[in-house]
Amino acid sequence: MDKFGSDAFMPTQRNARRGEGNTNPRTAYRQQAAVMLTPEASLWLNEQLQIAFDRFGTLPAVELAALDKPMIKVSDI
Repeated sequence: MDKFGSDAFMPTQRNARRGEGNTNPRTAYRQQAAVMLTPEASLWLNEQLQIAFDRFGTLPAVELAALDKPMIKVSDI
């Protein structure tokens, strides 16, 4: 969000181009946790992820599947 500002997310980018509405990516994220990244932000994020994978490695699928995950029942929601 710091790197891209209003260009971090599609809604804030559209608002900035129209000159109206919310252009603050932090506010947009608080309002909608599943907000869509712009192609530029997505590319940057994937590059950062690849750098982390190259530096620290990744877990094999078998190990990843064995990680402890909370079990949530639909009735608990």
